[in-house]
Amino acid sequence: MKNAWSKKDDLTLSTCVLKAMENGHTQLSAFEEAGKMLNRSSGACGFRWNSSLRKQYEKEITQVKAMKKKKCANLSTKNVPSSPEHNDVTVDHILKALSNFNKHTPVKHLSDTSLLDENQRLKEENKELKLQLHTLQTDLASVYVNLDRLRRFMPEEISDKK
Repeated sequence: MKNAWSKKDDLTLSTCVLKAMENGHTQLSAFEEAGKMLNRSSGACGFRWNSSLRKQYEKEITQVKAMKKKKCANLSTKNVPSSPEHNDVTVDHILKALSNFNKHTPVKHLSDTSLLDENQRLKEENKELKLQLHTLQTDLASVYVNLDRLRRFMPEEISDKK
């Protein structure tokens, strides 16, 4: 059982939490992930985050929340119909629109071979995208490490002004 938290442990925990927040995951999932990485319980990670680290990362938390809010706002406005009567949309309107969509949308008949080919192509694309995601997550973790290093070397007067 570990007792003392090192700066590296704190950085790992804070990186996991901020990354989880950015990706729309819960802090609990971040505590579990960090716990596995640090060989600690998720409860210990949660306690450390809430009792010590959260205060140090208020600025980053605010930025992540703002980015998430902006992203959600952009997504929700894309799905709003442009017609003025969109507030009067009922389930019947939606069903009628879907029915019309089905009538006017040609159905593409695919052979089993083409479905298998498409499936294989998508699997390969998925594998590549997972690799890219992992690389980006690793890069982001490095950014957080460097940010933490910069904070430690920044004079207190300057860091207090921000």
